[in-house]
Amino acid sequence: LNIGCMIYMPVSCLSPRILASSRGMQRSVRLGCFFSLISACVRLPCAFGNAEFRSGPWCILLLELGGLFCGIAGPFTQGSHTKLAMLWFPLEERQKAQAMGFLGTYLGAGASYLLSPAIVQAPDDIPRLLKIEAAMAVVPAFLAFVYYPETPPCSAAAADDSSIYHEAMSTDTS
Repeated sequence: LNIGCMIYMPVSCLSPRILASSRGMQRSVRLGCFFSLISACVRLPCAFGNAEFRSGPWCILLLELGGLFCGIAGPFTQGSHTKLAMLWFPLEERQKAQAMGFLGTYLGAGASYLLSPAIVQAPDDIPRLLKIEAAMAVVPAFLAFVYYPETPPCSAAAADDSSIYHEAMSTDTS
């Protein structure tokens, strides 16, 4: 049973609405980072408990709850590439920016399938993996909450006079 996959679908219906609002890009990035950090923090007690706790029902519950928060984070982090490219890049660079965003998402997911087996050679190595995952979640969350502007400091897209940009931005639902 993977509860993260089950929650992904209902949340993915909500995340485009948030992303389409006037501060949607900032909110989406912050929500994605927040839920990723919560996911890692909820799992972290399983890294510090003894072997009996790690194999007990509370640890299994925490790991499943962490998967739930990870499933909530997914739609916010995976659906923002297009708006990011539209807001931060001039017209001639948008396709490349979108491609790099999508590629980065899937390369990151693919890297996790390589990283986990490389770190976990035996069941006793799982706490180390949980600690590494928590450390990896802290960095983007910190950066997103300390400084992630609502709009780019100098928006190449705003200077662009393309009708596609202005039509897309006029559908603001905030």
